[in-house]
Amino acid sequence: MHSINQSNQNGNNQVNIYIGTISIDIGYLQDIVFSDPERLTGLLNKITDSKERDMPQSSNSVMEDIDDKNKKNDLVEYYEQFIQHEESKFQILEEFIKENELAEKVDIASGVIKRAIFSYENRKSSKLTPEIFDMIVTEFTKSVQELENKELMKLWIYFLYRYCFIGEK
Repeated sequence: MHSINQSNQNGNNQVNIYIGTISIDIGYLQDIVFSDPERLTGLLNKITDSKERDMPQSSNSVMEDIDDKNKKNDLVEYYEQFIQHEESKFQILEEFIKENELAEKVDIASGVIKRAIFSYENRKSSKLTPEIFDMIVTEFTKSVQELENKELMKLWIYFLYRYCFIGEK
């Protein structure tokens, strides 16, 4: 599923093209984890390296009731259409984080994304909407060249939402 939206921020006209469904299946993701873990770590580093590194660690890794969270963030349909289809892959990422001791890196990445959400059009809120979620995905995948890596980056961002690192709780 594709969506295209256009916005004007401070005189800068932006067109965001979003491809919702991730084409990487579980088996292939596991292959990447075992054969090319640096690739996944590198994509996580792209988030953390894009902004300041001295973020306090978050204690938001406790999963909340996703139905309530989706309502608070106006993401009920968005979640059902896009993120829910990827949930089976999140356990692989969770294990990858544990095995590679990346919890601090995940906290830093979530802090970077939280600031982007909070400051989007001077909203001063951590609440996500489909438009803001698309903007976040677009912003953090634009520096990634290969389509497959864009898909993996999107999976990281979906993971951060599902595991309550980003978005209104």
